[in-house]
Amino acid sequence: MTIIHSLCGGGKLFSLIWEEVREKDFPYSIKHLEGGKKMKKKLTLLVALIMAVSTLSACGGNADVTSAATTESSGGESTVATTGSGTEDSRDVVVTVQLKADVGTFDPFGQASEAARRLRFMVFQTLFRFNDYGADPEPLLAKSYVQEDELVYIITLNENICDSAGNPFTANDVIYSIKTQNETGYQANTLDHVDLEACEAVDDTTVKVVLKDQAVEVWEALIGRIPMVTEAAYSSDADNMTNNPVGTGAYMLESWTGGSEVVLVKNDQYWRTGGNDQNVDKIVFKVISESAQRGIEMETGVVDILYDCAIDDLQRFLADPDNYNVYIEESPNMSLLFFNCSEDSVCTDVRVRQAIAYAVDSNAVVAAVYRGYAAVANTLCSPLYSEWTDSMKDNDFYIVNIEKAKALLEEAGYGDGLELRFMVDESANSQAVAQIVQAAVSQIGVTITIESYETAVYSTNIYDPTVFDIYFGTLRADVSAMALFNNRLNAISGSNRVWYNNAEFQALVEECVTGTASKEKIDELYAMFNEEIPIYPLASLQEIYVTTKGIEDFHVAVGSYLFPGSFAYTADFKK
Repeated sequence: MTIIHSLCGGGKLFSLIWEEVREKDFPYSIKHLEGGKKMKKKLTLLVALIMAVSTLSACGGNADVTSAATTESSGGESTVATTGSGTEDSRDVVVTVQLKADVGTFDPFGQASEAARRLRFMVFQTLFRFNDYGADPEPLLAKSYVQEDELVYIITLNENICDSAGNPFTANDVIYSIKTQNETGYQANTLDHVDLEACEAVDDTTVKVVLKDQAVEVWEALIGRIPMVTEAAYSSDADNMTNNPVGTGAYMLESWTGGSEVVLVKNDQYWRTGGNDQNVDKIVFKVISESAQRGIEMETGVVDILYDCAIDDLQRFLADPDNYNVYIEESPNMSLLFFNCSEDSVCTDVRVRQAIAYAVDSNAVVAAVYRGYAAVANTLCSPLYSEWTDSMKDNDFYIVNIEKAKALLEEAGYGDGLELRFMVDESANSQAVAQIVQAAVSQIGVTITIESYETAVYSTNIYDPTVFDIYFGTLRADVSAMALFNNRLNAISGSNRVWYNNAEFQALVEECVTGTASKEKIDELYAMFNEEIPIYPLASLQEIYVTTKGIEDFHVAVGSYLFPGSFAYTADFKK
């Protein structure tokens, strides 16, 4: 029996029990225009048959985590997975987790790679944490907060907190961490909206935070994304903890072999007693860069948790329920085409962008690249975001129309053809998407040269408008779709990563990201975005994880963070 955990709306976790698999005709909407009519086709998908609710145990925010802590401004249930450390098992339990790249640095305030983000909060902690999309913040270093008015929050910390070096953690360290993060510039989209001068430590366990405005996701990012350190530890490290992280988290660094593995062991100074945070003795994060090799390492028992399961490997794990658990979770992650809207590219012309959007069939991407483990995107919004409405699902968002695409290019002056540079990283999905786009636009006379770069170079090149015309990538926010606009399309107070300059659009973005815009203004923003299409959303993705049998209740929190106690082990693990 294979357990497929699917994270549904409202943060509830359901267990989908696969008792038999058979073919069914499943109606699947295909975006295609023939004779002015939207066509529908049926794709044969494998579907599961039985659903059963799986409950998760609550986690408190007190120093004794067996007692429930409260958050005065919220009231939801916690959904942290229970663990198996309470069994009569005297072994030293070592769990190996796959990463697809090296962490690069442990500096909590530096530019974090995807790998670093995944394990960061094993070592460091935030004030609160968000375990599920749409759920309330759960106490961590802080046990509660009170919102005094629209812009002022009072946070109360837990007592007797210390880091792995034994340094006490107090309200002064919260202020130090926030200001140090601000100095790096890597959380500028958040901290630009915080009145840092007005923030203060009221006493050892009380922090006053003052915001400048109600910009979307600022409060959530401040309490749930910025790592906390003690000033004593961070200021004494000349390398900003690049190689020697010291945090208040449940685990601490034992060793790091660059490009190979990171080994974490229990922090013997850990301040939270009881609970499941230290349910395993050692966690090894093993770097496996090649997609095909990850599945092999899982099957040979080298790794116990597969963080990046290739779609090509998924069916093998689903077919072997005696040895593997497969977890499929809804995600705000979206895959998109980013157009270079600067004067360095012909994509500065909206007609070129629209032509490409009309030529590319996102259904082909969902079916061929993601094998149906995704949904066609209809605008820059995931169903998990607060702005999502059913009307977004039903809109006719660039239904394939080759003749219209050709006419747009003709109107733009490129009726005789056009050459574009399409930049991707080396991942299998990126390569596959590039080939689909290349074939699609060839129908309208556009020749695409696919330029593939290793991850580090690709991550640098996306900031250089002279290098590409289009690039493929993924994008997510934790709470609100407006954060996507702020981080990619806000030329006034956020980041304009595609160099799209339109005064009317920018004014709308600025108004909407402050959190005070009316629904009508947000609808106006989306209408203009869909027309101007500086970014073309292709698909809303699902996240797929695989664990070996004996690792149960695996759950990844908001932001793809793996927290201590995010999985259980049973007596059968590695026996």
